[in-house]
Formats: sequence, C-alpha cells, structure tokens
Amino acid sequence: MQFSDYIQTYITEPDNIYDLVGNCFGLLCENIKDPSAFISDYMSEGEIENPNLAFLKCFSEEIKNETVSFQPSHYDEYIWYIKNHLINLRLYEYLDSKLNELTVVYSILPGIDAEARGWDVHKFYSNRGPLDRINKTGYRVYYSSHDTLHFDYTENVGRDGKYANDFSSEFEIFRFINTRKWKVQ
Repeated sequence: MQFSDYIQTYITEPDNIYDLVGNCFGLLCENIKDPSAFISDYMSEGEIENPNLAFLKCFSEEIKNETVSFQPSHYDEYIWYIKNHLINLRLYEYLDSKLNELTVVYSILPGIDAEARGWDVHKFYSNRGPLDRINKTGYRVYYSSHDTLHFDYTENVGRDGKYANDFSSEFEIFRFINTRKWKVQ
C-alpha cells in the first residue's frame, strides 16, 4: 500500500524502536482530535465496524510475534519486516481516508507494547535507546515494566481495552511525555 508521505516518513525514518514508538504515538496524537471516537469508529467491534478490522488485528499479531525476539542490535531487520508488511497492505475504503490509514499506525503500537513486557530492560541501555532521539513529534518515550492499574484491570477483570478514551491508556509498557508542553524557563 502506498501511504501518505508523512505517514511513510514517520514509520521509516527511526533508527531505533523508541523512535518508532514515539513517532507512531505522536502521529496519532497530532492527527486524531478525539481518540475515543477513533478507537470506537475504527478499531472496535460492533454493529458497524471497519471492514479492515480483522486484517488490522492480524497485522498487529504479526508485529507482536516479530517483537517477541526483538534485539536492539537487530533493529534494521525488525523495521525491514514492518516495512515489508506495509508494502503489502491493502485497506478497503472506510470513512475518512486519512484516519483509515492511521489505523495501521495504531496497529503497530499494541503489537510492540504487548511483547515489550518480556524485554530485558538492561539490554536497552545503550547508544540505541532508551529515549527517542529524533523527537519528531515532541513525545519522549520511556520504558516501564511495572504493572499498572490498567494492566491489572485488563488481566484480572477481563476488559479488552477497546473502550479506552485516549491513546496513553492503551499501552502498558511505554510511557509518553509531550515535551512541547514543557515550560522553558
């Protein structure tokens, strides 16, 4: 699939997984005014649902499976895998074309986040992380392997997260700070 240039750039330019996560997250935040409506309209099952939803879930699972064995020193292979999948993507038209494209970006993040819990934190403290260095979108990415209330709720109560009201609550391992909101003294 040929994505818009700005989406293509955000996904393909990072040189480490933190930049990839930060770019994807920032891209969603910059382009989606109402995250809960986006999640409800484009990513949730219901009476009327995105005809691409099954495919997007499969794509996210493939990213998850590739992330299981992720090593920072093999990021080039990892991003090649994602790029290869993006080239082969075919989305049906659905509602707004820009938001429909962003469903693919949204689907990358849970695949990474789901398996990041198993990473050895110490291997990420190198010259290839842990903070996003490109900082293209103004979001800094941090890794935290500590359980959150949201994780506890989804694991023990069974909520599947599809009714979340913002993008941050969708992720268990990555934390995001919007540096554009930092005050300069």
